[in-house]
Amino acid sequence: MGLTDFLLQTTPQALPRWYGRLAGRLLAGVYEEIADRIVREEDGNGRVLDFGTGPGELPVVLARHPGLRIDAVDVSDNMLMAAEDRARETGATRVRFGLVEGMALPFDGQRYDWVVSTLVLHELKERAADWLSLLFSRLRPGGTCLLLDLHRSLAVQEDVLLAALREEGLLPSWLPRGLLSKGWRALHSSLPTLDSVDALLGESRFGLAAGKRLLPLSVGSIEVQDALLWVEAKAPDVTIGPFS
Repeated sequence: MGLTDFLLQTTPQALPRWYGRLAGRLLAGVYEEIADRIVREEDGNGRVLDFGTGPGELPVVLARHPGLRIDAVDVSDNMLMAAEDRARETGATRVRFGLVEGMALPFDGQRYDWVVSTLVLHELKERAADWLSLLFSRLRPGGTCLLLDLHRSLAVQEDVLLAALREEGLLPSWLPRGLLSKGWRALHSSLPTLDSVDALLGESRFGLAAGKRLLPLSVGSIEVQDALLWVEAKAPDVTIGPFS
């Protein structure tokens, strides 16, 4: 069970709002970088799928760019309700939301220039390669899948990270210390590395990564090095065939 699944089972109503606040604070700069990258690559336009949108922080950032059309999907009704509330609060009117059921994505037949997934890969477990192949099938020729997740090096930086979160007031009072420790232990073994993502891509229809790097994570005055993993994979551009 992934950390998000674990917390959704134990704190289903409180989690989405807290998670939105946490992601909004910690990943604001990364979300802006993602948006800028997409806008630059697509000349200001493009259709984007946010797979595992959670409380909907990324679509709000993407929606500031009027040329982007955004679909945001998640497996959790509670997360989607929080994401829809967030979109209404911020006037992000060009975002469509949909529920993922089983191994089926909503908006059947829709293809995307970019599929983005943030802090989701470690939750997919043994079905990760199957999910990546499904995301591949939703890309337009030449489209890009961007995977952003926590890196496994965080597992040995637990004390530093949790102390920084407490200092910034980002650990809620309703989250007991014992529950947090249990959730963190559930997270440890599932966090990816660059090599493990390479292996997953190799098992999927993508085959290999087009680009990968590690990013720091800033929490207040503390910067945790190599905390985030950024991997891009491409769908082949098949618009020009051998007989065209």
